[in-house]
This record gives sequence, structure tokens and C-alpha cells, in this order.
Amino acid sequence: MKNLIKRILGPDLLNAVRPFGHGAKGFVAAAMYGFPALRLKKIAITGTKGKTSTTVLTGRLLNSLGYKTGYISTALYSLGDDEIINSSKMSSVDGVMQQKLLSQMVKNKCEYVVIEMSSQGLEQNRHKGLFNFDLSMFLNIYPEHIEAHGGFENYLKAKGIIFSALKNDGIAVYNNKPEFAKSVDLLKSKFIRGTHKTISIDNTMFHVESNRDTQFKNLVLDNKVYLTNFMTDFEIENLAFAIKSIQAITNNKSLDQKIAQALETIQGIPGRLEYVVKNSEILSSGFSKNLKSEIDIMVDYAHETGSMELLLRNMTEWKTQGYYDRIIHIVSCDGVGRDDWKKPALGDISQKYADFSIVTTDNYAKEDNPKSILDMISQNFKLESQEKTFTKIINRKEAMIFALRKSQEYKNEKVIIVSTGVGTEQFLTQPEGMMRWDERIMWEMLFENYI
Repeated sequence: MKNLIKRILGPDLLNAVRPFGHGAKGFVAAAMYGFPALRLKKIAITGTKGKTSTTVLTGRLLNSLGYKTGYISTALYSLGDDEIINSSKMSSVDGVMQQKLLSQMVKNKCEYVVIEMSSQGLEQNRHKGLFNFDLSMFLNIYPEHIEAHGGFENYLKAKGIIFSALKNDGIAVYNNKPEFAKSVDLLKSKFIRGTHKTISIDNTMFHVESNRDTQFKNLVLDNKVYLTNFMTDFEIENLAFAIKSIQAITNNKSLDQKIAQALETIQGIPGRLEYVVKNSEILSSGFSKNLKSEIDIMVDYAHETGSMELLLRNMTEWKTQGYYDRIIHIVSCDGVGRDDWKKPALGDISQKYADFSIVTTDNYAKEDNPKSILDMISQNFKLESQEKTFTKIINRKEAMIFALRKSQEYKNEKVIIVSTGVGTEQFLTQPEGMMRWDERIMWEMLFENYI
């Protein structure tokens, strides 16, 4: 029925009525569940990249500090206790599900909720029924998803809605790095009101400090050093936003020691910058092999150009520091017609940083030609370099097997294999329908049987 209605309305009319439909659904669902959002302090987070990690990190930290908190993100959600994988793959969940989760948080005596908000979700009024936010956080903006919004300025305005939905006396937290100056100026002129308390975060407020003889990095924020279990600069930046926001919304500036203690145990999100194999050993089981080349295997969700470049750039730093000799990257993108502009850009980034790129597929439908997806990703690759610096394999599982066998051609070297795009997903869209898929479990199985 839903698909029939979409076909009848057509894309233009559908986009016009969506905000009303989602907004109405949010309000009706809120009434059905007794307006749970009114009994929670609400932190909303948006950004082209980092919003999922920052949402989960903020929620975990608040809980560790004694403020019972629920959170809803693309990867995970929590009702104030255990974490549950978000199998919907949606950044801004359906209004009915959202209100159901909030009501359960209230029953669990949560005080706070942290919610990831996508630009499309905001534009479609998926936040209606949450009422006004207590704190809104803008992490960054990059030229992604612009096709869906009809241009970069529309994309920025969609993200700005997160401040329109802020309480009159709420807290506006934004990234004031020089590269976002024009975007921030527009947000301040159109969306951030004079009654808002503002927190501007830039490189003068924090910096990243390397941890000697380890891949982990420290955050130096307001001249205080926080030791972390994070390995990249962008994770540390997310942490800076989380800490400043927590200090502001709790109005508690004496949390430094408690935050430092909490960070001793807080890890990354499953499927994001997660090692599956380390030193040729499966971390979950201890199963190991003696190999010609020692290998590590990492999975990550990076499927946007900015996130992927940051990830692979970080890995080249690990090469410089002597952790690795070679990088093998499995790069993919979803079907034809969806952000086609970024497919060759993702391929270019892979070729720039990886020693060997394996171009493959992830989510695609029956109407998609998988060969076309691979050709678009690799359209700027040099044909004479095929099988020297890259190869194309349609089937993702076969691509992963190839990566394992390729790693053993680099004898007596330390190799990292990284697969990106679907790190946290539990299903892949395939021509035959939805296929259950956990990249981490697949890697474990393939490591045991195909190398």
C-alpha cells in the first residue's frame, strides 16, 4: 500500500507532502504514548559525519557520570541500560518507533535522551513530537547528500532546523573551524536566536595528542588531558563536542575526573573502526594462524567521501609510524542513481591511500546493474594498473576472500585489510531481497576457512 501511494503521488508531490505526514504522525504518536519527550532533557545532534558516534558517546558518558540516559542513533539505541542494534538503518527513526522508545526511557527513569538527527529527517519533520530540544549540536557539513536536497544551501538549511527546534533558552553547540565559517554565519543569522546560550568549538579549544608507542590518542581540552581508547583525530573531535555539551547541559564544570575515569572503559561503536582480526588472531575467539604476512582486519561504516578520506589518511599515518607496511581497501557504494557523483570520488580516495583497492558492491536492487556500480567507482582508475593496484569483484564475499589471499602476497610484511560501507549493518539489500549480513562475523568465518 505504501509503495502504491508513492507511485501515485510521484516524487515531487511526495516530497511536498512528506513533512506534513511525518510531522502529523510524530504528534499523534506522542499523544498515544503520553508525550514522553516532555519528561526528558533532549540533546539533538546533526552533522555530515560523526553524528552517530557522537550520539552514542554522549549517551554512554552521561550514563557513566550517573545521569541515566537513553539514546537513538543509526547504529545503536539504548533505553538507559543495554544497547540494541538499530536494524532499521535509519538516522531519524519513524515517529511511532521514536515515541515508543522515548516512553520506555521514561519508564526506565531516564533523565536525558540523545538523538541523532539527519538533514532529511529534520526536513521531513521527523522531530515533531519531540517538542523543543534542550541542546542542539552541529558537528560539521560537507557536500554530501546534496542531490536529495537540491543543492548545498538547501542541505545546510535542513541542518539548521535543529536550531529552529531549540528552546528559547536552549544551548546551541556548533563547529566554528575556519572551513565551516560561512555555514556557521548562515546558521547564526537564520536559526540561532539571541536568547540561546552558544558554545563555539574550534581548534583553539582542544587538540589531539599522540600516545607514545600506541595507536591510541589523547584529547587535550581546556588544558586538561583525557586518555582515550580512540585511534583517530575525528573520534577525538567527537569526544570534545560530547564533553563540552555534557558540561553545559548538566551545568556541572567539576566532572573532569569522573570523565577521565569513564573514558578508561568507553570503546568505539561495533562495526566502526573495529578490529576483527589483530596480529593474525580473531579477537572474539582467539583463533590464530601462522601466515606468510601478519594481517589485521578492520571494518568501518565510512560510506561518505569525507569519512572515508579521514579513515584512510589515518591509516597512512599508521604506516608512517611503522604499524603497517600495506593497506588493502575494500571499497563499495550502493545502487545506480543514488549519490552517483560520489562513486568515482570514493574510488579516487581509495586509490590515493591504499596500496591495493578491491572495488565491490554492498546494497543494490534488482533494477541495478552491479557492473555499472563498479565501473562508476573505478572510472578514474588507470586501466593498465588493473590487478596491480586494483581489481573489480561484484560479489562482496568473493572480494573479501580475494583480500585475504592478496594479503599473503606481501611476504613478511604487516598488512591491514579494511572494508568500508556496511560495518554496522545487519542486512544487505540484494536483487533477491534482504540478506542477513554482519561484516565482522563474515570476516571471522572467511579468515578461518579461506587463508
